[in-house]
Amino acid sequence: ASVLLVVDQLEEIFGYVSDDVRRFIDLMCGIIEYPDSGVLIVATLRSDFLATFQLLDGLQDVEFEDFLVSPLPVNRFAELIEGPSRRAGLKEPEAGLVDALVRDAGTKEALPLLAFTLKKRYEECRSGERLTSGADEKIGGVQGAVENVARDALGDDDLTGNSAEIRALRRAFIRLVSIEDKDRLVRREARWNELPDAAKPTLERLVNSRLVISRGGGAERVVAVAHASPFRVWRWLASWLKDCTEVRQWRRRLHLVMAESERLPDDPSVLLQGARLTQGVRWQEDFGDTLTDAEAAFVERSRLAAEERERERERFEKQKRSTYFNHITLAQRFLDENQFELAQDNLESCDP
Repeated sequence: ASVLLVVDQLEEIFGYVSDDVRRFIDLMCGIIEYPDSGVLIVATLRSDFLATFQLLDGLQDVEFEDFLVSPLPVNRFAELIEGPSRRAGLKEPEAGLVDALVRDAGTKEALPLLAFTLKKRYEECRSGERLTSGADEKIGGVQGAVENVARDALGDDDLTGNSAEIRALRRAFIRLVSIEDKDRLVRREARWNELPDAAKPTLERLVNSRLVISRGGGAERVVAVAHASPFRVWRWLASWLKDCTEVRQWRRRLHLVMAESERLPDDPSVLLQGARLTQGVRWQEDFGDTLTDAEAAFVERSRLAAEERERERERFEKQKRSTYFNHITLAQRFLDENQFELAQDNLESCDP
C-alpha cells in the first residue's frame, strides 16, 4: 500500500529558517530519492512561488508533475454562500444578500476573506435563522470584517501610536510575515516563546478573535496569522507592512552605500546625509529589530557625522559673527577717532 503525504501551502516554508523546516525538506528529498518508497507527496503551492521552490537547496533537480488549479471564479462564489448555509440548517438568505456579498468580495483573490466573513456571520446566527443584511452591517461586510474584528479585539489601543506595546506588536508581526521577492507577503509560523512579551496580551485577543491561530502548548506553542487577507484589508497592518517593504528596498540601497564606504573609509561624503539619513534614522527607530548590527552601526555613524557637521557649521557661523562684530567695532572706533579729530580741528579754526 502507498502512503499519501499531503502538504498544504508549501510556500510558507520559504523565508522561514529553522531546524524543523530543514528537516522537513530533507525528509521530502529523502523520499523523492527512493521512487519505490511507496510514499506519494502531493503539495499545494501558490503559482508565483514555483520558481522559488525549484531553486530550493536539494530540490533543484527534482522531477515533479504540476497541476494548475485556477482560482474559483467570482460567479461561483454564490455556491460557497448558499451551500454551507443550507448545511448549517439556516433558512434561505435574505433576498439580494448573496449578490451583495459577491459584489463586496470583488475579486477571486478575496476567497479567504469571504470565508472569514461567512464564518463570522454563521456565528451570529442560530439554526433555523436567516442570514440578513443586518448581520452583514454589524460585522462590516466582506471588506470590513477583518478591520472590525481586529478593532473589537484590540479595544481602545491606539495602533497609530508608538508605545512600547505597539512597537512590540510590530516586532511580533515581523516574525509572522515573510516578505519574499517582488515584495510578496507570506504567512509564517512563530514560536510563542520567541515573541515579545509586551505583544502577547494583544496576540491572545487576536487568537480569540481567530485572526491569529494557535496550536500546541508550553514551549511547543506556535502562532500564525489565520489567512493572508489581513495583510491587505486590515489598514493598520497593511500600512505597516508597506513600510516594511519600503525598509526592505531601503536596505538594498543601504548595502550599496555601505560597500562604497568600505571602499572609501576616509571619505565622509559617502555616509548617509540629508533625506536619506532622515529616512534611515526613522527606520532605525521604528524597525530597529529588523536591522543587522552592521546596518544599525552605519546609520548611527552617519547620524553622529551629521551632528558633528552641524556643530562645525555652528562654530563657523559663531566665528563669522564674531569676526563681523569685531570689524564693526573697529570701524566704529575708527569713525569715532576721525569724528574727534574733525571736531578738534573745527574748534581750533574757531579760536580768535
